[in-house]
Amino acid sequence: MASCTYNPNINNVNPYAVLNVTQQSQNIANNTTVVKYELLLYRPSQIISSASKAYSITINGTTVANSTTVIGGSGTKSIASGTTTISHNADGSKSISFDFSLTFGINWNGVNIGTGSANGSMALSTIPRTSSVSISPTSVNLGQSITVTINRASNSFTHTLQHDFVAGSWTTFATNAATSASLATSINWSARIPSAVSSTGRIRCLTYSGSTLIGEKIVNFTGKVPPEVIPVVNTITAQETVAGLAKQFGAFIQGKSIPKVTVSASGTQGSTISSYATSIGGSNYAGSSFTGKLLNTAGSIPVTAKVTDSRGRSASKTVNLTVVPYSPPNISSFSVSRCTSAGALNSDGTYVHLKANGKVAGCNNRNANSWSLEYKPTSSSTWLPLLSGTGFQINVSQAKTISGGFLTTSTYDFRLTVTDYFTTATSAKGIPTAFALMNFRSTGKGLAIGKISEKDVFEVGVPAEFSSTLKVLNKELSTLFLAQAGEPTSQTPGSLWFREVT
Repeated sequence: MASCTYNPNINNVNPYAVLNVTQQSQNIANNTTVVKYELLLYRPSQIISSASKAYSITINGTTVANSTTVIGGSGTKSIASGTTTISHNADGSKSISFDFSLTFGINWNGVNIGTGSANGSMALSTIPRTSSVSISPTSVNLGQSITVTINRASNSFTHTLQHDFVAGSWTTFATNAATSASLATSINWSARIPSAVSSTGRIRCLTYSGSTLIGEKIVNFTGKVPPEVIPVVNTITAQETVAGLAKQFGAFIQGKSIPKVTVSASGTQGSTISSYATSIGGSNYAGSSFTGKLLNTAGSIPVTAKVTDSRGRSASKTVNLTVVPYSPPNISSFSVSRCTSAGALNSDGTYVHLKANGKVAGCNNRNANSWSLEYKPTSSSTWLPLLSGTGFQINVSQAKTISGGFLTTSTYDFRLTVTDYFTTATSAKGIPTAFALMNFRSTGKGLAIGKISEKDVFEVGVPAEFSSTLKVLNKELSTLFLAQAGEPTSQTPGSLWFREVT
């Protein structure tokens, strides 16, 4: 209780007035206090007066009583009393001032007492208000829970809890909560921050007394995109770009194939793919689709694609390209010799013993191939078929003749040709005539040593050794050459000839 007093202090027995102000009840929900007031007149001895006297009482700036009264008589008199409701500040605090005035209008012991007044003040009890809130933890990976602890001012208070994570609106997750609640964040909230790995969220606590909203408190938390939320490389595909190879082989071929690679990737929880980086056998490429280099290495070739999303997070995937080995057709050996029908080597034979070995790359048994053995008399320009076949391994060893036999009086050329899907390899050999130490041509213009004469020239079919200078038409010749294509037309490629010394 607080009070203010008007006392004229004429003597110890003069009349005086007192205004008492007392705090009564408080309404927490309405944030108000009921204050009682009473204006008392103390008369220590008889006052002779029957006239009406004015009085006024003001509390917290509001006049709560304004009337007249009669002050005559003795003893204590209650001039006015009542209650008034005071609204508190938003934080529940409140101080009030009060005052009164009372007209005496009397002469007391020779002293004129006119109008008396007094004022005072008091602080009202603070009304408990909005509950305070704390959370733990304050930073979480989205998908984890946050515990909300509520410190309420009154046990009757209840609370509604709401959250907002980069949504711009509140979502209720608890009602009628007393002192705690739990917020289960969702990993799906990551989609709201497609270009960041974290952001700030809010939790709002609404405090109620019954159905009346008292106030609210907001606290912040940090929501982080979990580390496992990364982009995904869905597929890596490679297609042959060299026409015909895919249909023929159904595979990539060493030294022949050029792949076109396409990478399919997607962001996660709202992110988008910002960059692609792919390596194939040590070569690097950018973009989601590109044409690579020639595949020169056989075997299992790793293709690794790495993608980075709008959050700056990366993921990679590796697939292997199977490259089938390939090498051009190879003739490892090829020989032709005169022989008998039984295959026995004989320089006078009309049969030839053919021996050849070679290999064609299999390429999963899909490398189309063939081989052929042809012959012609050396003097002819037309090749004639002798043997042929297919197979990745070429192994020929047999005696073979032609109609009329390989004449002992003629030389013959033989050619082995091996062809696959890509290219051809050839090798040529020849056989001489039958052996004769010396033979004259029937025209009388040809002479051969070590063979049958076939031309109107001097032929040598056995090794020759000259112990002195060799001169032809008085010209000295030196250096033995193997004739090559492009040499003088008089020289057959593969023949031996001398060059004139200059």
